[in-house]
Amino acid sequence: MRLYENIFIVRQDLAQSQVEGIAENVANLIKKGSGEVVRSEYCGMRSYAYPIKKSRKGHYFYLQIKTPQDAMRETECYMKLNEEILRFLTVSVDKFDTGACPLVQQKKETSEAVNDAGRQEKPTENSDSAK
Repeated sequence: MRLYENIFIVRQDLAQSQVEGIAENVANLIKKGSGEVVRSEYCGMRSYAYPIKKSRKGHYFYLQIKTPQDAMRETECYMKLNEEILRFLTVSVDKFDTGACPLVQQKKETSEAVNDAGRQEKPTENSDSAK
């Protein structure tokens, strides 16, 4: 069995529960092919770098999959035919990362950087310079 990481983007007008339903369908396809979904994580609504099908945002979902190659091909075929899935990327990996999802981790680092930039200290007045 091979190890894969898969990220797919779903249209923004769907609810989070519908996105998780699509992820369940993907997981069922993998289970049919004698594989397993090791980890699945909803990464939230994010903005695109460029418009995709006249849309600027979408739901991101991250999967870690352990499955034979044939089952992964069938899953990718399903993703190509599903109209709700706008883009997907499947990468074969040697081992799974046990930390947070890369997209969620990136979002936290970005928000922390924005918070740090907003916390500028006020300069203290020096009594010597007032003379």
